[in-house]
Amino acid sequence: MLPIEEHKAAVLQWSGGKDSTATLLYCKPWWDKINVLWVNTGAAFPEVVDLAARVKDMVPRFFEVKTQQPAQTAAMGYPADVVTARSTALGKLLEPASQRPKLQLHWDCCAANIWLPMDRATKKLGVSLIIRGQKQADKIRPPIDDGYIDEDGVEYWFPIRDWSGEDSLNYIREHGPDWLLPHYGPGSMTGLDCWDCSAYVFENFGRYEWMKKAHPEKWEKLRARLEVISREADSEIIMLHKGIQRKER
Repeated sequence: MLPIEEHKAAVLQWSGGKDSTATLLYCKPWWDKINVLWVNTGAAFPEVVDLAARVKDMVPRFFEVKTQQPAQTAAMGYPADVVTARSTALGKLLEPASQRPKLQLHWDCCAANIWLPMDRATKKLGVSLIIRGQKQADKIRPPIDDGYIDEDGVEYWFPIRDWSGEDSLNYIREHGPDWLLPHYGPGSMTGLDCWDCSAYVFENFGRYEWMKKAHPEKWEKLRARLEVISREADSEIIMLHKGIQRKER
């Protein structure tokens, strides 16, 4: 018996990305007991907003959780894979005259604008099962596995745990091709939660190429952010190398 068959109600945490969408399509036989939750960060690509509207029309219960990523990043800085201590909010506070950009660790940005709001909304619904499109093949994933039960007795079910990214794409093509976001392709396997995300660069080269064609104005703004982050990282790397190479007098 599958976990969904043992619970009266569940939450499916959906982002619009390939894995959560494949999971939603896989769970279609149980849509009558599933609450679909989506976090609208306020910076989502229009393609995701459009898809969310269509999914809302299809499933019995759809909840949109709104956050304000633009305001949060304005206050805490651009999300980045490389953050220097002096560019953090605390660093800027300690060096008020500094002309450095303000940056934040990408985990902090995702937690503030997606993960924690999603968790709070999930708990409010009071379900006993949480469904995610988490896979063993994911490069980045929470340290819990399929079947995990949290301190509140809520079980986690990852139906596509053993799939690959291509498996997810193929499943959508077969079962809901109009639900496949247009950016997916070589080097572009992540979602479209925030168009101005300046982190996770290592897995977004393909998305950048797609943005240049589909959203050139957005790409130019994002490129400028990436350049700011690059210059800030370089400034500290240069100083680090000077420290290593400095000879004792």
